[in-house]
Amino acid sequence: MTTVTQPRTYVKPGSPDSVVPVQPRYENFIGGRWVPPLNGEYTTNLSPATGEAFTQVPRSTAQDIEMPPMPPKMHGEKQHPQSAHVS
Repeated sequence: MTTVTQPRTYVKPGSPDSVVPVQPRYENFIGGRWVPPLNGEYTTNLSPATGEAFTQVPRSTAQDIEMPPMPPKMHGEKQHPQSAHVS
């Protein structure tokens, strides 16, 4: 069994040296792909611990979930929230 002698402190998520990476903006994850909301609207997401804004998330509508299915992902396609955009 391990005994903790000092409490650990962590850098705020999204800050340099943080163990938790946070993107400045996220997209919808639909059909295995990251896609922006069809209306182009985003909202600020607040931390439940501090009430501070830390990222933006899509302000999605029914149109986003009722989109026709997208073709399967291509081999080697990036899986980063900022990499895929619907034209």
